Amino acid sequence: MKKIFVIGLTLISLLCCENENRNNTDILDSIELTYGDCFSTIEHSIVCFDTVISDSRCAQGAICKWEGNAIINLNLTLKNGNNHEIELNTNSDYQIDTTIDCLYILLTDLTPYPDLITQINPNDYKAKLTIANIDKLESNARLLNFNPDKCYCCWGWTIKIGNDTIKSDNAIIGETMGYIIDYPVNVYVELGDLKRNCSDISQYAYYDIKQIIKTK
Repeated sequence: MKKIFVIGLTLISLLCCENENRNNTDILDSIELTYGDCFSTIEHSIVCFDTVISDSRCAQGAICKWEGNAIINLNLTLKNGNNHEIELNTNSDYQIDTTIDCLYILLTDLTPYPDLITQINPNDYKAKLTIANIDKLESNARLLNFNPDKCYCCWGWTIKIGNDTIKSDNAIIGETMGYIIDYPVNVYVELGDLKRNCSDISQYAYYDIKQIIKTK
């Protein structure tokens, strides 16, 4: 039964990838922008990585009371010529994503990460972004609930993908979706690898979630 479940989810993952290749052209994009660079992406929009406004992330090797935060400024030019200045954060306690017209933009990472020895040259910064046309992106999964119990096969989100149900404790879900929301929620997810099989305890296996976006 476990083998059938894993094979089924593998097929789901493959089908999602095939569907993405067929239907998500000009709908979903993941890019990495070097400091000062621009990129033409979804809906013929142009996104530029203008500056790092501040970087107070707790340096590697340091002892900090909190994880800190970095703020970047992006410049977005839509195909109609309208220009927008965007500030996004690395810390999910603040704004990490935004939607302008039909474009959803999420800051997924900012490198390099600070350390105690090296001072970061601004020109070395790279911002990883997920950009999607939220009007065209179709749901392929539903967030059913969140279990806050701190046990090995309890904590995390229950997700329905096709005819299968999985669980995930990936932090990207909480960072992007939040923890207190009205369930169920239609989402687009990119399924990752199997993390652990909890079918003997909680019925569902845990999977990594590479990407999650709330759909309309």
